[in-house]
Amino acid sequence: MSAQVWEGTARLEGERVIPEGAVLLVRPGTRVEIEPGARLLVEGRLEAEGADGAEVSFLPKGPWGGLVLQKNASARICGARLSGAQDEMIFCRGRSSLELLGTRLKGSGNGLRCEDEARAALEDCEILEARYVGVLAAGRSRVDVRGGTMSLNETAITLHEQARADVRGARLSVNELCGVNVMDQARLRASRCLLAGNHTAVSLSGRADGDLRDNAIRRNQVGVHARDRAALNVVGNDFTQNRQEIDLLGEARVAARLEEPA
Repeated sequence: MSAQVWEGTARLEGERVIPEGAVLLVRPGTRVEIEPGARLLVEGRLEAEGADGAEVSFLPKGPWGGLVLQKNASARICGARLSGAQDEMIFCRGRSSLELLGTRLKGSGNGLRCEDEARAALEDCEILEARYVGVLAAGRSRVDVRGGTMSLNETAITLHEQARADVRGARLSVNELCGVNVMDQARLRASRCLLAGNHTAVSLSGRADGDLRDNAIRRNQVGVHARDRAALNVVGNDFTQNRQEIDLLGEARVAARLEEPA
């Protein structure tokens, strides 16, 4: 593969393409100055490796088009700070794959969007102040979340169509509508998470399927809302100070064992 390196100060303007077979390496401490409307389209490989005290910073001068991964593109983004995208900060489609580590996405339409058969793995990331959704997954995409925080979004995570998400040890708190919204035939697995201060911690509809284990579900208006033919397994969770713990409509089914707080 041919490789290009960004370090120091780099500039992104217009549409920049990393073609198939090419690699863009972004060194620790790099500042990427972004012109309004610019976007980075990845069809090859993107590696952005920030570090403590030497984060990779994407600095927009106005609303921009974010990062787009398509076809069989791949990206590893570590220790980065991204903000100000008009729509998606990062958009993964096709069979693209993303590793997002210790990175903050702040102030966009959606933080991360995955479609088609894209795969994304997030570890210890922050997704804040999305106007709509922190992580939006559709099609047959899959998202794995380990740790991190999603707060002050309209909804932290939305899954629809046949998307799948496995969320462990994350803080989904103080989102305007939902911690997690699962629709259609999407599937959620969530364990050891904190879902607090949202209107609804977890909402399921259509034929969605969910499994909640050992989560702290606290101070929400509604802990779990399920309707239509959704099915949810609820085991070993701490429901505390929610106005309503479980709300069922239609033919929704919840198998629940509620745990008293220790």
